[in-house]
Amino acid sequence: MRIAWIVPSLGVTEGQGNVNFELLTRVVAAGHDVEIISSLVPERVRSLNVKVHDVARTRVQLVNQRLMIAAANRRLRKTSYDIVHADGPVTTAPVDVAMCHMPHAAWLRLPADARREHGVRGALNALATAMNVRLERRVYTTATRVLVASELTANVLQESGVDPVRIKHLPFGIDATRFRPPTGDERRAARRAFGIEHGEFCVLFIGAQGPRKGLPALVAAVDASDRLLAVGDRRHGDQERVAHERGLRAVFSPKLDDVRPAYWAADVFVAPSRFDAFGLSILEAMACGIPVVTSRASGAAGIVGEGGIVVDDPTDVAALSRAIADVRADALLRARLGATGRAVAQTRSWDDAGEVLLKVYQEALDAKSGTPVEAR
Repeated sequence: MRIAWIVPSLGVTEGQGNVNFELLTRVVAAGHDVEIISSLVPERVRSLNVKVHDVARTRVQLVNQRLMIAAANRRLRKTSYDIVHADGPVTTAPVDVAMCHMPHAAWLRLPADARREHGVRGALNALATAMNVRLERRVYTTATRVLVASELTANVLQESGVDPVRIKHLPFGIDATRFRPPTGDERRAARRAFGIEHGEFCVLFIGAQGPRKGLPALVAAVDASDRLLAVGDRRHGDQERVAHERGLRAVFSPKLDDVRPAYWAADVFVAPSRFDAFGLSILEAMACGIPVVTSRASGAAGIVGEGGIVVDDPTDVAALSRAIADVRADALLRARLGATGRAVAQTRSWDDAGEVLLKVYQEALDAKSGTPVEAR
């Protein structure tokens, strides 16, 4: 097939870009002719057998969105493809397969403090979100197939008017040989790197360090005897100051090119996002044998099972505190949750995800030839 891949990012150090990269490698390996339209394409992608159409990129999300739509529309007018694959609202042209990484309709329902930064940047991003809600409704209600990684995302799309027959579950994978429990030396080295002392109970958070990913609730929930390790984009909010005012022994780190040492240093991983379509970091933590605490607002909560503790409300500080305390108090529980999570993660591979995607492409192509979507 000749396939247009319209994606904002193919970076490999953040969730959506990493997912796109893993899926792309499977599509290319299957022998398909892929043309990428994207504003962030690292060299390792360019080394694949693909053609890249670069889109200009700025520091302003709203501008990037308009540039992406214009570039994608222009390319689709010039060239015919068997399959048009798009990451949600990145074009106003018809698409065959749409990947829903983040339903902006759900984001817009969050309180303003959870979804909006302050200042001019926040105002522009809010405009981009509002625009995305309108565009994604058009994309998702007309695409032949809409790919989701969780039941939570599927429910949001259905509430937004997407026909459930168009929605297809694509289970995100994990490289369980890369994300794995550490050796003793690796764990000691990781803890030294972050300044975590022997015997300290380390609570790990990964993500943008602001309200949407739930860091304020975690800062309030962590016990003063614990060590909090927060890794991620630091421009969102002032939780480092709040943590130190609380007297917490906290380490705040920017994004890491290799996040594994953070997992290896931790005793429990807490993901209290106000909403996450999936939450790839949850699966990464499970693969590293780390107990997980999350909430039903994260799509990946559906796979945690006996590999962690799932609370109802990510803003319930008392519930988060109890869950962390339970894991801290019981070494056998920690070991059991970690081993179970690791076993679950080992059942999920990017090869399986790639097979699902290729089958969906064939379904979309068949639909173009006259087989109704409803008959599949």
